[in-house]
Amino acid sequence: MALAAGCSSKGPDHEDALQQIAERIRASFPMDEQRLENVTFKKSTEISGGRYAVFVDYDLVATLPDLSSLSLTTSVGARTHIVDERYVFARSGLTEGRAWVLE
Repeated sequence: MALAAGCSSKGPDHEDALQQIAERIRASFPMDEQRLENVTFKKSTEISGGRYAVFVDYDLVATLPDLSSLSLTTSVGARTHIVDERYVFARSGLTEGRAWVLE
């Protein structure tokens, strides 16, 4: 039996999930302020309603200095390591060719 892209009988495809998560993270900060690196799939767990929780680790790297209250709070190249951040996926009915979409 052939499955559609991103479709799995056991939750979202790892690569497709990482792509959707990376797009969501990048959309959350102003362009050129930070860079997303090392997005790593950790695990997925089925939750209520046939949805899946996907856990990822990643690094945010500052690309511009952050000047708060006239003092430097973050320097260029500073990394923030995020561990086990949770994202929820649900079946989509093949929205944009994807069987699973990020809620």
